[in-house]
Amino acid sequence: MRASKIIQAAAGVAVITAAVITLTVFLKINKNQPSTPAAEQGNEMPASSPTIDVIEYQGKFIPVSEVIMVFEPMGCPEPHWHTRRQSATALDGSTVIEPADECGLGTDRELPVKTINDPAYQK
Repeated sequence: MRASKIIQAAAGVAVITAAVITLTVFLKINKNQPSTPAAEQGNEMPASSPTIDVIEYQGKFIPVSEVIMVFEPMGCPEPHWHTRRQSATALDGSTVIEPADECGLGTDRELPVKTINDPAYQK
């Protein structure tokens, strides 16, 4: 009976640890977002241009809505990107298949979130 209580306590600690890691990664992603308008950063993007957050993978821009950031210390040692399904649709309409790699598409350090002009609103 004592062993089962220890296992339950360890499981509770694991859940809390996973929640803290997820929150930390979320805050890191949001911290990477530009706090000043793109025009002030030297980007020639008018203030009224619609933008989209993406990661750039093998020359393809993948909307952040198509991917998730995961931190599984037993697999990839860093926060990394996986597709929400087995593939993602890039902005050019092509399909990006998730590689069979523990770090998915790549780490947060390798594939930072970028804010670009949304091509759906281009002339």
